[in-house]
Amino acid sequence: SRILGWFLAAFSGVMGLVLIPLLTFYMLMDIDVLYERAFMLCPPMYRESWKRLFGEIDGMLSSFLRGQILSCLIFASLMTIGLWIAGLQFSVLLGPLAGFANLIPYLGGLVTVVLATMVAISQSGFSTALLVLLIKVAIVLGVVQGIDGLVVQPKVIGESVGLHPLVIILALVIGGSLFGFLGILLSVPITCIFKV
Repeated sequence: SRILGWFLAAFSGVMGLVLIPLLTFYMLMDIDVLYERAFMLCPPMYRESWKRLFGEIDGMLSSFLRGQILSCLIFASLMTIGLWIAGLQFSVLLGPLAGFANLIPYLGGLVTVVLATMVAISQSGFSTALLVLLIKVAIVLGVVQGIDGLVVQPKVIGESVGLHPLVIILALVIGGSLFGFLGILLSVPITCIFKV
């Protein structure tokens, strides 16, 4: 029964890998038709107000995504320059990786810590030069993370969605304390929806 359960789980995983892209493709092909049909389920007297409401939510979330991408590009640039100044090899690779990971708030800093530590160990070996390099990387990470968390994220994303920077910081703190990682990930989009 364990072997059968293992094969069923493996089969289910493989089918998920096949079906999810296929379903996504067909949904994207017919998104306009699905959108119109979904509104047919709404009573006629509420259709226009629901269309307006969902249009505003769509615009707000699109602005949020554009702001998030701009924020990640700024984070990647600052991290690349900072790691290069610190003397870490592969800074041109590590910075963009950290920026991409920063799509999920604070994951960019964690990715940078792990990858920069591995690169620093391979670059300097276990010596005093490693300690100096790690201190430089820690300073760069602290400065860039501070700029990102206190200036870039609230300012760029706040302006793109029309939320005050304090509201974004509070949303991240409350979402993180109540729901952990998922709360940090979804707190700003949910706040945008509540705003609309």
